[in-house]
Amino acid sequence: MTAEGQAAAVRIAAEGEAAAVKTRAEADSAAIAMKLTAEAKGKQAILEAEAKGRQALLDAQADGLAKFTQGGRDATAAINLILAQQVVEVARVQSDAIQKLKFDKVVVMGGGKDGGTAGGFVQDLYKNVLPLHEVAKAAGVVLPGFLGTEANAPQAPVAAAPVTPPKKA
Repeated sequence: MTAEGQAAAVRIAAEGEAAAVKTRAEADSAAIAMKLTAEAKGKQAILEAEAKGRQALLDAQADGLAKFTQGGRDATAAINLILAQQVVEVARVQSDAIQKLKFDKVVVMGGGKDGGTAGGFVQDLYKNVLPLHEVAKAAGVVLPGFLGTEANAPQAPVAAAPVTPPKKA
């Protein structure tokens, strides 16, 4: 074999190897693209199913509230019902936030008031840690009376008696 023949054989082998590497890279790329597409379609299907479930839940709640108000109750009672249902979720979110806090010191709450009972502690905890009315006020919502009142809620102003000018004699 001549030098030219050997060079041509090496060149052909190199071109074949390069074509094989290119083909493998394209196949790997296509496989990754197919995998990602399948994962995306799967996630999309899950999200669409969750959205349909939430929509069904909201539709059922809307129907229930419509029936609730048709039963002779006013819209305020329906709003109070919705707020009462959400109190548990608000408390869960607050407890989750507090749960991960690390304390360097322990603070005793209550100061022995009410004999240091558990009820007094819970009242102090509610007053000091769970400013539910403040959160609601910031959101522009007035909570119903059965959820308690703010500790520092301003009292309704007392109307003064009208002053009449003295009659001229």
